[in-house]
Amino acid sequence: MKATRHLRGAEKVQYLRDLIEWVNVELDRSDANTVIHHMEFLEGAKTRFSAGAYALRCGGVGASCTQAGTPLLKAWVRAANRSIDRLNQQIKGL
Repeated sequence: MKATRHLRGAEKVQYLRDLIEWVNVELDRSDANTVIHHMEFLEGAKTRFSAGAYALRCGGVGASCTQAGTPLLKAWVRAANRSIDRLNQQIKGL
């Protein structure tokens, strides 16, 4: 995958689906911190720690969690799925 900016509609939905699938496959192969570092390098993801919470932003989707690693990635996947649902509703005109 390649970091892409300003995707809209169906293109963004597909990008997020591909990224979610990639995250899930990579989590089976390596530890969560390695996956996060790869997201930062390959996709331009940003991570930070503030006010007792870790935050991950990638592909226009942000998530936070009080734990780093796998819980943070799972929070990001849930947020990305919600974003896909919202985008699909916009595409359908609901």
